[in-house]
Amino acid sequence: MDIDQQSIQEVQKENQKLKNELDELRKIVDLYEHAQEITRSELMVAKETISAHDNLLHLTSNERKEARHTMDAFKSIQSLSQEELLHKNATLQKILTINNEITSIPKKEVLLSYLLDSILPVLKASRGILFLGKDNHFSPKYLKNITKEEIFSVRFSYALKIVRRTIKEKKLISLPKKGQILETLLCGNANAIICAPLKKGEEILGILYLDSTDEHTSFSAQDAETLEIFTAQAAIAIQNSNLYYDLEKEVVIRTKKLSEAYEKIQYLYKEIEDDLLLAKRIQDTLLRQHFQKPDFLNIHIEYNPMARIGGDFYDITSISENRIRILLADATGHGIQAALITMLIKGIYDRLKSDELTVNELLSKICEEYYVYSKLNAFFSAIVLDIDLSENKIYYASAGHPEQILFQGDEIKYLKSTGRMIGLLKSVKYRIEELSFSPTDKILLYTDGLTEEFNDEDLMFGDQMFSNLLEEYKFSSSQTLSHGLLTNLTNFMKGKKLDDDLSILAIEYLSN
Repeated sequence: MDIDQQSIQEVQKENQKLKNELDELRKIVDLYEHAQEITRSELMVAKETISAHDNLLHLTSNERKEARHTMDAFKSIQSLSQEELLHKNATLQKILTINNEITSIPKKEVLLSYLLDSILPVLKASRGILFLGKDNHFSPKYLKNITKEEIFSVRFSYALKIVRRTIKEKKLISLPKKGQILETLLCGNANAIICAPLKKGEEILGILYLDSTDEHTSFSAQDAETLEIFTAQAAIAIQNSNLYYDLEKEVVIRTKKLSEAYEKIQYLYKEIEDDLLLAKRIQDTLLRQHFQKPDFLNIHIEYNPMARIGGDFYDITSISENRIRILLADATGHGIQAALITMLIKGIYDRLKSDELTVNELLSKICEEYYVYSKLNAFFSAIVLDIDLSENKIYYASAGHPEQILFQGDEIKYLKSTGRMIGLLKSVKYRIEELSFSPTDKILLYTDGLTEEFNDEDLMFGDQMFSNLLEEYKFSSSQTLSHGLLTNLTNFMKGKKLDDDLSILAIEYLSN
C-alpha cells in the first residue's frame, strides 16, 4: 500500500514535471510564432523600402538624364553667349578706336570720308552713303561703293524712301533680313538696310545709310546698337568739325582784320613817333634852352625823361649880375600829358621869373595863376632857389618838392618843403629859407624819379640807398656826384626802364 502510494506520488511528480515542460514548450512555440509574425512584417516593410529605393533610383536616373540634358543645353547657351559677348566686345573696341580717331580729325572733308570707310567693315556692309544738309533737306555728300547715278535711279527709290522715313521719324530704321525688303529691286539689289540719323539734340546733322548686297549678310539688333553708338559720336565729331571750320574761317577773317589794323596802327604809330620827335625838339628848344653858364658856377645836369618827352622842367636864369635863379619842377603823370603841363608852367614862369619877387613870392604867384587850370586835376612840385654870389648865400622856397641837398664840408643838410604842391589851392603862402653857400659847398637838386624807382624784383631804390650814396660822393665834384647817382640807379634797375622822369642838377663853385 505504502509502495503503491509512493509510486503514485512519483508518477504525479513526473506528470507535473512533464506538464511544466509542456507549458514551457508551448511558451517557446508561442514566442516562435510571434517572432515569425514580426519577421514577416519586417520583411514586408523591407520589401516596400527596397521597392521605394528601386523607384527612387529609377527616378534619380531619369532626373540625372534630364539634368544632364539641361546642363548640356546650358553649356551650349553659355558658349553661344560667350561668343556673342566676345563679338560684341570686339565690335565695341573697334567703335571706341574709331571714335577716338574721329575726335582728333579737325578737317570736315577728311572726317566725313573716314566715317564711311571705318563703319562699313565693322557692320560688314557693302555700301554706304552719308547725307548732309539742314532743315530736312539732305543730299548725298560722301559715297562708298555706290555712285550718285545709282542713288537717283528708279532702282534705288525704295531705299531713298527709308532715308526719308529716318529723317521724318528721327530714329534708326533697320530692315535686317532679305524677306523684310518687299521691293529688293527698288533698293538697288540691297538685301539688308540700316539707316540712322546723326543728331545733336533734336537737330539732325546728317543721315548715315548702309546696306548689304550679300544675301548671307543681315543686320542684327546688336548692329543697330553699335550704329547708334557710332552715330552719336559721329554727330559730335561733325559738330566739332563745323565749329573748327567756322573758327578757322573766323581766324582767317580776324587775321586779315588784325593785319589791316596792324598796318593802320603802324602808320599811326609812325605818325605819333614823328609827332613825339617834333614835340621833343620843341620841348628841348623851349624848356631846355642852352643857357649861358654863370660865372663862378659849375652846373652839371642829367635829364632822363621816361618817354621821349617828360614832365620835369628846369630853368636857370641870371636875374641880376650876382644872382642866379634856378627852378626845378616835376609835373604829375608822364609823357604827353605831363609835357603839356610843363608848357603851362614855362609860360607862367617866364612872365614872372624876372620880376622883383623873392623866391617864396614867386611860388605864390605861380600857384595863383596856375589854379586857373585846376579842372585839369594836374599838379606839380617845384623848388625855386636863388644863389647870391656876392654874399655867398642861397635863398629857396619849395612847393611840396622832395628834400633837396646842400653839402657843406662834412655835413649834409636837407632843404625841406616850405609849402604845398601847386594846383591844390588857389592861394598858398610859402616860407623862404636862407642858408650860406661857400666855395667848398655843393647843391644837389633832383626830382623824385631818383629815389622812387622799383626794379624787377619789386625793390625800391629808396632813401637809405640814396643816403649812402650821398655819404659816398659828398666830397666829389658836381659832375662825379650826378654821374655816380645815375650810374648806381641804372645798375639797380638791371636794364629795366625808368618808371618816372628823372632830373639831376649838381651845382658848385668853379675851382680856381
